[in-house]
Order: sequence, then C-alpha cells, then structure tokens
Amino acid sequence: MMTLLYLLLLPMLSGIGMLGLGPALMAGRAGAAHVVLLLSGLLLPLRGLMYLLLARRRGNRPGRMSVLLAAVELLLGAGLLLLPQLSVRLFAVVVAVYLTLLVTVEAVNAILYGRMRRWGAFFPAMAAAAGGTGLFVLIVFVPALRDAALRYTAALLLTVFGTGLVCDVLALTIRSRRVRRVLGSIRVALPDLMSLFLPQRTADVLPRAPLGPVPQQGTEEFELLFQTSAHGIGLVGHCELCFDGRTLTYGAYDPAHQRLLRTVGAGIVFSAPREPYLRWCIGTHHRRVISYSLRLPPAQAAQLRAELERFRQTLSPWQPEALPEDCFAGRLRRLGGVRFWRVQRGPYATYFIPTINCVSLTNELLEKTDIGRTVMLGLKTPGAYLDLLEREYLAGNPAVTARRVYDRI
Repeated sequence: MMTLLYLLLLPMLSGIGMLGLGPALMAGRAGAAHVVLLLSGLLLPLRGLMYLLLARRRGNRPGRMSVLLAAVELLLGAGLLLLPQLSVRLFAVVVAVYLTLLVTVEAVNAILYGRMRRWGAFFPAMAAAAGGTGLFVLIVFVPALRDAALRYTAALLLTVFGTGLVCDVLALTIRSRRVRRVLGSIRVALPDLMSLFLPQRTADVLPRAPLGPVPQQGTEEFELLFQTSAHGIGLVGHCELCFDGRTLTYGAYDPAHQRLLRTVGAGIVFSAPREPYLRWCIGTHHRRVISYSLRLPPAQAAQLRAELERFRQTLSPWQPEALPEDCFAGRLRRLGGVRFWRVQRGPYATYFIPTINCVSLTNELLEKTDIGRTVMLGLKTPGAYLDLLEREYLAGNPAVTARRVYDRI
C-alpha cells in the first residue's frame, strides 16, 4: 500500500497541485506563495520517512546517512511550516545559492562545448548561464523585483515538474505502448537536489542478495547497474551498463588530466568482466550494487548495439600502467581482464561530473528503447535515472524484467 502511495497517489496529487499553483503564482494571487511553502513543508520530509518505513517493513536496517537525511528534511519541513515569514527569505537564499551552482555548471559547460566546437550545445549552455545570472542579480541586488522574480521562477519550476509528474503517473497506468512512448518523450526527472542521495536510500530499502552469475546471456538482454556507498562521492552513486557478461563504465579515471577540483577530466571508458569486477567493488570498496535487468525487443536491442558500436568508434586504447596504486584505475588494472580506452572525439571526450557523466551517456544510449530519454534539468544525477528505472519496474514495463541489490551478506 505504501509503495502504491509513493508510485501513484503522491506523484499525481503533487503534479496536479503544482500545475494549479503555477498560474496562481504568475498571476500574483495572494497566498499562493505561502501555499507553495506549506506544501513544501509537508512533502519535503515525506519521501525520506517513507523510505525509512519501507526499509523497516522489509527487514532492512536503514543506513546512518538515510536516517540523517530524513532528520534534516524533517527539520527543514518543520521550519517551512512554523516560520512562514522566515520561509520566504529562506526560499530566496536557497534559490540564490542554487542559481550560483547552476550558473557555474552551465558556464563550465559552455566553455567545454566551445572547445569541442559543439555549437548546438554551446549556445543553450550560454543562454542558461546568462539567464541564471540575470535572475540571480534580480533576486540578490534588486529588492523591488525580488518577489516577482521568485514568483515566476517558482511558477516555471512548478509547471515543468508538475507536468512531468502527471505524465509519469499516466505512463504508469496506461498500457498502450504508443501512449507510453509519447508520455515518456516528455518525462521529467526528479529535481537534482531531491535525487542526489536516492541510490543510497534505495539500497537501504530493497531486499539484498549475494552476487551471483551473470543473469543475462542473450543479445537482447542488458543490465543497468547503480553503485553506491556510505561515504564520499559514492553517496551520489554511479551508473554502468552491462552486456555480454561485461560492464561498460565511463568516468574521469586519468588523474593526470583532472582539473577544477577533479570535476573535469579526460573521458575514460573501461570494460571489465562483470562478476569479478562487482565482487571487487563490493568486497574491496564496500559498495552496494542496485541491478535492473533489461530485455529489449529485437529491433531495439539491435539499435542499442548500433549506438554502442558508434560510441566505440570514438575510442582509442589507453594504458594505465604508469598510474599510481592509490588511484582507482591503478588498482583496477590488477583485477585482470580489464580493458581501458580514452574517448578521442565527440561529446564525451571531456568528462564533467555534474552534466557530462555516466548518466548522460546511458540516457543517450537508451534513448530509442522502451526505457526512453529523460529530461534532467540542472545536474544529471544517478538518482534521477534510478528513479526512472524503479518506476518502470514497479509499473510492469516488460523491458525491465528484474531488480536486485547485491551486497555482502
């Protein structure tokens, strides 16, 4: 019952409420902003509490990080409900801080796309950076326009995410493949701040199993893996595609080319034998692995393999022999059977943690399958993509055939 509430009722009510509040905010209706804050105060802690309750009901012990996040969300929700006057100012501060992050990310995107001469991506990134900067100036330095800027920003976000939530629920309840594909084409992922730590929470909730042999062998079967750990960057998670008994992983694994606090680096791809590699990750690095098995129609499987082959054409062999043992690739090379490449051209030649990452690559490769492409505003987080797979699995999408959590048990 709780899963059904999370899957259908809560997203539908949230989406309808967002769609109704968006125009009210744009029209300057009195009280609309306070209704937004009230709903935020009610809904913000609900997701975390539901994950904790689901974990307990399924006999799992929630991790300390999940408990801490739920407590922080509960305190923030109480603050929004009990301090309405402070809430408006706090909302302005949160928006300003988030805009600073977003403008920085889009500015770096524009620089990277410009260097790669990807003008189709360069100009939207520049426009987003300029628009975010203008909105930041209005909110921080022009008090007379601050309220209007916040109203319109909130209204736009409410309309976008409200439409996405309603389309998600309709796609889950309507069985027609044609309708699902249309609705999936306008699917909007969770806001990045809500999905940031979702892999860790999901691993807390789901039943855990020991790692077994590769669950897929046919040319039409694939596996999406989400790794998560309780510390460091592993909290956010990492996405990998597995097929033919091997994992395909994309990241910035060359320390010689990392810059901007290790957020930017040369795009490196490695392929490793699935079971030894996952055992190494689980045993040595204390990772938990959330696995979604995919079985695609023959035409879609052939299309995905063609996309993978086109991606391979951009790669050239890379040898990490000179890397020190204290870096990830330096340790991984000792596993055996691991092959490394560097992306020489194309959009993934340069890796950028917030946007040009493992999630954006996976999202692009699976765009023309029944999984579809997800619109991710702002940061491209593994949690946002995991949420998509979880919804598709619970809704009975035939393309998502199984779900497991591999852990040391």
